[in-house]
Amino acid sequence: GMLAGILATGFVQENRRETFVQNWTLVQNVPFFSGLEPTVLVEIARMLRKADAAEGATIIRKGRRGDCMYFVAAGKVEVQVEPPVRMGVGSFFGEMALLGSGVRTATVTAVLPTTLLILESADFRVLAAHYPAITEAIKEEAKLRGGTKSESVEI
Repeated sequence: GMLAGILATGFVQENRRETFVQNWTLVQNVPFFSGLEPTVLVEIARMLRKADAAEGATIIRKGRRGDCMYFVAAGKVEVQVEPPVRMGVGSFFGEMALLGSGVRTATVTAVLPTTLLILESADFRVLAAHYPAITEAIKEEAKLRGGTKSESVEI
């Protein structure tokens, strides 16, 4: 029994390390995070959760409650506004629900197979408290998007 427990603990730790390394690699490739010190990137990589979306998959739906925001690490998504907006690597979406009423303002689908990094609302609040410059940049982008939905959202 004890041997099984030790092996299970070792497996979990190794899995966490592997996930962290994957997130670290993806975070480094998101232009929005460029220029941040490695210690900040480590903190962000620990907060983010990786998710893959198949081509055509709906990632978020307009009108639903939002509890996270997304960074595009690979692939491409389409924000279904008028006219539709396509976002690629380095872009982010879903932040407006975290900054405002909590309700999604648009439906977003994957145009290609897409890898996303997800920042949960609780972690967003921690990020906002510790790294105001990042939060201000996200708020500025959200302000631009709130004005006219058709503005370019590529970063």
